[in-house]
Amino acid sequence: MPQATSPCSTPGEVSAPTTSFISTPNAQATEAGCAVLAQGGTAADAVVAAQYALGLTEPQFSGPGGGGIALYFDARKDKLSTFDGTVPVPDKDVPGIGPITSVGVPQTDRLMRTLHKRHGALPFEDTTAPAQRLATDGFLATDSLIKAIGYHEELFQPGAAGAFLLNDAGEIPAEGDVLRNPDYAQHLADLAERKFTPQLAEGDVEKQLRKSWRKDRRSQIKPDDALCVPYRDITACGSSSPSTGFMVVAHTLGILGHHDLASLDPYRTDEDTPVARATAAHLMTEAERIAFANANTWMADAEANKSRAESYIKDIVTNPDHHRAAAESIERESATDDVEPLPLNGYSSQYFDSTEEGTSQISVRDAAGNWASVTTTLQRSFGSGIATNGFFLNNSLDNFSKDALPGQPNSREPGIKPRTMMAPVMLMHNDAPVAALGSPGGRKIPAFVLKGIVGLQDWALPTQSVVNMPNFGADNRNSVFVEKSSLHRQEKMSELFERWDQPVDTTTARSGLSIITADQTGADDRRGGIAQGVPIPVVPP
Repeated sequence: MPQATSPCSTPGEVSAPTTSFISTPNAQATEAGCAVLAQGGTAADAVVAAQYALGLTEPQFSGPGGGGIALYFDARKDKLSTFDGTVPVPDKDVPGIGPITSVGVPQTDRLMRTLHKRHGALPFEDTTAPAQRLATDGFLATDSLIKAIGYHEELFQPGAAGAFLLNDAGEIPAEGDVLRNPDYAQHLADLAERKFTPQLAEGDVEKQLRKSWRKDRRSQIKPDDALCVPYRDITACGSSSPSTGFMVVAHTLGILGHHDLASLDPYRTDEDTPVARATAAHLMTEAERIAFANANTWMADAEANKSRAESYIKDIVTNPDHHRAAAESIERESATDDVEPLPLNGYSSQYFDSTEEGTSQISVRDAAGNWASVTTTLQRSFGSGIATNGFFLNNSLDNFSKDALPGQPNSREPGIKPRTMMAPVMLMHNDAPVAALGSPGGRKIPAFVLKGIVGLQDWALPTQSVVNMPNFGADNRNSVFVEKSSLHRQEKMSELFERWDQPVDTTTARSGLSIITADQTGADDRRGGIAQGVPIPVVPP
């Protein structure tokens, strides 16, 4: 929580006029990022501060042992870029057994270094200082962390990989306990001095991982142009990589553009928590199922096959003829029995369900008009379960399609990145940002993000109301969810989905939407999210 002298607004009470905003799923991370904004830092500086705080306070979801995707709008250059920091297979993929074989080459430190080098204003050590202080002086164990530990207690026994997260009594922490992580603080100090000190075993797999990790840290991530697709009177922009969740988002928006969702505005159960009409939710869900059917068939790193990747984006994801036909195929009160992917001429493939789980999100706008939307991940909660230097290593290589034949989409190959459903988004109007958003949630991320886009654009809801709206959507081609809720209209949605033969599951659907607009913020209480801003100083008359 902020100190009495904090220049930032009270957490959760952000209102204009402010110079800058930040929203994350963790109060301590939001405060870290806001403190850096208040020092004159850019959106990039705030992302670095917030991400290293998240790696400490939410070690189950992200951290230096994982990877991420960043969208960044540079106001001075009037340029939107995307940075693909997802994790690849080591350059030499040697045979091995156990969790270490699921660990991709970590990219989060490299992504943070790249953003800071290109767009930061403060010294790097100033941006990591808030997380370093938290690691040394203590941070609060949140409900989210405690629940995650409860699902993986075997990792948190004395002497086990996660022992660094035990409390001062050497026990599994309770909510509100103050935890310290001196190894993480040392990692941040080493980063500032460009030291490389991962503590790994000496097996062949570990040696190749360490070698590729060390090599990658010596270079920056090359920026790419974002993929931008039209939707109503805005464009939605995201990663141009065909192995990322923006493919599902972009494809779905193309289909939804042929349906009048504005006329199906939500039920206003109260001022802050609208509920989507079942008909609108059904149309969105059916479009998402179509997008997932194709994504889980064709999504793959472009480096594996550039022509196939280009064909997937051109002939399916952004193909207006397909969008129109797909929209016409959706019936209002009947679900498609089994959604089939489209073929791509000359290429073979198989469909494989997505399985991703653990992620986090940062959305920022700074005083100079720079914007950022960044999603990071370990893949599963606590990733591979292997820890080093006070953080966990990812298990993102499990996202490869296990039975894919060599050469088929998303087959495991040296240096290639597996698919991921991460989908940070920037909404643009007249080539200028009007919103930055994204969410944790693994394979549910596209549905959470699409709820955000439709809520802002079609239904013109206040930003926090968009976040609060109960969740719904598809998370695979034949898997649909509706968030469990006591609100009558949301319960009715579940009943109607079942009547319409949707393969629906009523679940907790713990999103972590973080949304920034020009004058509003939204933070998701489902994950303890908090937004803060730096108020414009009041000049005495």
